[in-house]
Amino acid sequence: MNKILIVFVLLFFISFISACSYKKFDQKVWLEYSDWSKSAVKNPRMNMIDDLSNNYLKVGMPKSEVIRLLGDNYECQKDDTITSEYKNACKYQIGEDFTGDVDSFVIFFDENDNVIKFHYVPG
Repeated sequence: MNKILIVFVLLFFISFISACSYKKFDQKVWLEYSDWSKSAVKNPRMNMIDDLSNNYLKVGMPKSEVIRLLGDNYECQKDDTITSEYKNACKYQIGEDFTGDVDSFVIFFDENDNVIKFHYVPG
């Protein structure tokens, strides 16, 4: 019984480590997983966020370039009735955590639709 438990724990740990691994941004894979609900928990977008943030997205980048890079499957807000931070923001869904909450990557734009900041938002 103890051996089975040890094997199970070891397999779980290895699976957890591989699931949390860093991956380079791959536009083809990002676009392939635009319908995040198909494989919400195993969505590889989550592991690409660091590379995407550090090497692809830049402050000042026009919204049109962001859409060309990440696709048009996003939720956008451009509304004066919501908090000022989210007046002009686009949210790309990047997966679902083990609790069922949806994780997102939010990109904020200024009044000229140029990137001013971006970050991961847990569900």
